[in-house]
Amino acid sequence: MQVSLEADGNTRENGNNAPGVTIAGELWIETSPAGEVATRFKIEPTKEPKQIDRMVGFGRQSLMLPGIYRLEDGTLTISMPVPLSGKLSQKRPSTFATKPGDPFGVFVYKRIGAAEELQPPAWQTDWKTAFTSARGQNRLVFVDYFATWCKPCHDMEDMVFVLPSVRERLADFVLLRVDVDKNNIARAQHVDAFPTFIVYDAGERERFRILGERAPLIFRKAMDDIRSVASKFVNASDLFDQKKDLEAEFLVGNTYSHLGMGDQAREAYARAHKLSEARDEKGSAQLADALSAFTFAREGNPGRAIKLLQKLAAAPADRDTEALIWLTMGNVQRLANDPKAALEAYQRAQSLAKPESTAYKEAAAAMASLQ
Repeated sequence: MQVSLEADGNTRENGNNAPGVTIAGELWIETSPAGEVATRFKIEPTKEPKQIDRMVGFGRQSLMLPGIYRLEDGTLTISMPVPLSGKLSQKRPSTFATKPGDPFGVFVYKRIGAAEELQPPAWQTDWKTAFTSARGQNRLVFVDYFATWCKPCHDMEDMVFVLPSVRERLADFVLLRVDVDKNNIARAQHVDAFPTFIVYDAGERERFRILGERAPLIFRKAMDDIRSVASKFVNASDLFDQKKDLEAEFLVGNTYSHLGMGDQAREAYARAHKLSEARDEKGSAQLADALSAFTFAREGNPGRAIKLLQKLAAAPADRDTEALIWLTMGNVQRLANDPKAALEAYQRAQSLAKPESTAYKEAAAAMASLQ
């Protein structure tokens, strides 16, 4: 196998018998803040050729991003968007030869001027201590269920968690790492695939679950979504602590609905319905059902949502609840791209609602946006 590195105008080659992919220099990479674009790199000569093992933060799909990395016929071409730095000349691209069909990755020995940034986050290891910390700090708990024999677990540790952009996102959480072979926590939490990452509130209620190894871009997006609503789940946890379970379940359901997580939203609304029935609050139970119906429209099934809402509207608990049902119907009709039906639903909601109510104001605003 032959590997060519264009450095200072010189081409260095190593023998053909080395297994995998080898290089005659250490490859240093620095990425953009988003992590998907390599902004500069340089190659330092080494005494002995080294095998390219993997690239921190980059998987095969990242290597195939147009205009950045191209893998064709077993040759990886790296095209940098800015002038190359360090000892490497302005020549581009540099090529690395590898056997066609082989999984390919490049190990980043360090980042230029930022080697110290590639550090793992600080994990707690005691379940009780972590959740006590979460309650004291008003935070959610991010739990990494891992096994020492799990290669994808180590890949996440070595390639994803060390990235500054990932550590920045994890800093908002209490971090807990659970070795699944040392206790029965994973079994109790119904975790049977690794790695699995679960976000809990301080009351040990599961809020999000991420299954399997994730590329940095995908993992960061998932964490951004979670962070965007973290305060909602912290508030819900406080409501549960205050025995305001019904209010908490509505908040949980609305938050999941906002994220487009229909199954989780419907589960929360179902719990709200059950609590309402236990208190003989028919209007609250119907509101939970109406909001649950709305999640189907968010999932692209407005027809199902409309049928459920029509059934509720046929026997409303009271005038205020009927107004909320028709307000929800208007929102569904908007998602169904039927502005005429939406306007009619909003008009009906406004006619039923008290002028000082939220339903009245929301219906008025919705009608104004349609006219």
